[in-house]
Amino acid sequence: MKKVLSLSVLLLSLVTLGGCGGTTTTSLNTSNTETSSNDGNTTSINSAYDYNYEAPNDDIGQVYENESGTYYEVFVYSFYDSDGDGIGDINGVSEKLDYLKDLGISGIWLMPISPSPSYHKYDVTDYKEIDPQYGTLDDFKNLLEEAHKRNIKVIIDMVINHTSDDHPWFELSYQSYMSGSGKYAEYYNWYDEDLDGSQSKYSKYKDAYYESQFSPDMPDLNLDSNYVREEVVDILTYWLNLGVDGYRLDTVINYYTGDETKNVEFLNFIRETCKSVKEDVYIVGEAWTSEASILNYSSTGNSYFAFNLSDKSNPGFRSSANNRTGQVLAKAVSGFTNNTRNKNSESNTAYFISNHDNDRWGKAFSGEYATQQLKLTSSLYLLSPGNPFIYYGEEIALNGTRGGSQTDANRRLHMIWDNNDDTGETNDPPGADYDFSNQPKDGVNQQLEDKTSVLYHYKKIINLRNKYGDLFLNGSVKQNVLPNNPSCFSLNYSNNDVDLDLFINCAPFGYTIDLSTIYNENTLNNISITDEIRIISDSSYIEDNLLHVAPFTTITILK
Repeated sequence: MKKVLSLSVLLLSLVTLGGCGGTTTTSLNTSNTETSSNDGNTTSINSAYDYNYEAPNDDIGQVYENESGTYYEVFVYSFYDSDGDGIGDINGVSEKLDYLKDLGISGIWLMPISPSPSYHKYDVTDYKEIDPQYGTLDDFKNLLEEAHKRNIKVIIDMVINHTSDDHPWFELSYQSYMSGSGKYAEYYNWYDEDLDGSQSKYSKYKDAYYESQFSPDMPDLNLDSNYVREEVVDILTYWLNLGVDGYRLDTVINYYTGDETKNVEFLNFIRETCKSVKEDVYIVGEAWTSEASILNYSSTGNSYFAFNLSDKSNPGFRSSANNRTGQVLAKAVSGFTNNTRNKNSESNTAYFISNHDNDRWGKAFSGEYATQQLKLTSSLYLLSPGNPFIYYGEEIALNGTRGGSQTDANRRLHMIWDNNDDTGETNDPPGADYDFSNQPKDGVNQQLEDKTSVLYHYKKIINLRNKYGDLFLNGSVKQNVLPNNPSCFSLNYSNNDVDLDLFINCAPFGYTIDLSTIYNENTLNNISITDEIRIISDSSYIEDNLLHVAPFTTITILK
């Protein structure tokens, strides 16, 4: 059906209308209203205010190999249960590798899989084993083999800031500290008193205190100890030799709280250790800190998550979809990517919109264009440079917030595979109380059959990324500056073989731009839209050197 923009949007457009086409004042009619933008370029609002906002039934078309570096974060507990005990497991992940391959995923990140007393397993008791809830080492070896057959890399969470207080090291360390002898005394940071007087950082064990930044049952390791570093080398080497492709490093800013220089030194130590075992190891760190600090950490050659553009950050992917500030986002993405790479050419930014520590995005938007904005946000970050990370369930608009219970378990709810069949469905983690009625009505199997679904859009966007493989992963990137065109996210990607311009319209209205202001005459004679990923049913087109881009649409132009 045809749908007319609401009065509020029309009134707003009188002041700031223009999408990628510039700041425009126009009359409320149904024909193209052409104006001149402030920089003298001819722009217009495409087809005035009459668009078909229904999702198109577009096929994916040719499917390309999963070679563009897109990762998928898996909380094993909530992903897929292969043995019917209500808890997800390693074999369950193996069973869903074909799904991940079909989605276009290049790699998976497994949240902690080592033995632990907690459901989340960020408090390890044995660094060289698999938690029995999840399976065995043989199950994990099979997962590695099957993933690699499908060209899917596997990285695992490495938690070396702290252990569980149930780890054998902890009691041995206490005994050594109290006796005044033995190497284990150095494994943790022991004191005779609570140094800050509040037990906010120092917890008591019998008649001594120890550093514990997160909780009393997670004592911090003493990373200055050569004995501990020998253990770290042993652990990192063990898993790499087993076949893992790299690590996600937990909470790297807490290795040495408040001492960034020492954090960087330890991160260098980790990288040098890993590269001595596996030259092409991939290491990505959680550095929830300022952009300046992340750039400092990037000097190590490890990659880091771009927290500065995730979640509700401004500028960020969500704010740009909400506020139609594509140009601001393009500047931030290209600038941050290049600043990171300039610190170390091996460091490649990891963009994302959600993870296990954030409220989910299934209901991030409200209002008339909520579904379109949800899809748009995925287009923005999945077509950004480097390694994008999808949080499991994000692709079906799975929901979950900490809510009144203030528990992260509500952010780690069970994956919905089929709304008519609970085969493989897991229980929710302990403490979860999120209202299931807020979840999407369709699971994976239903959305795979629905070409208008959020999941199908993810498949199309990831496939477009895979089409150009190394270009999105490692290609040079710069912003296409379109003066006075605030809604357009536009980047140029290039390498030795390909030169590609990406345009994503963040607005609920179309725009028109004169291509002669971007391309020279020789290029214009042969130019055409190479790829188009539609979110609404209307299409984009080029006519008389004018590019008409439909609302929320992604297009590429290959030069």
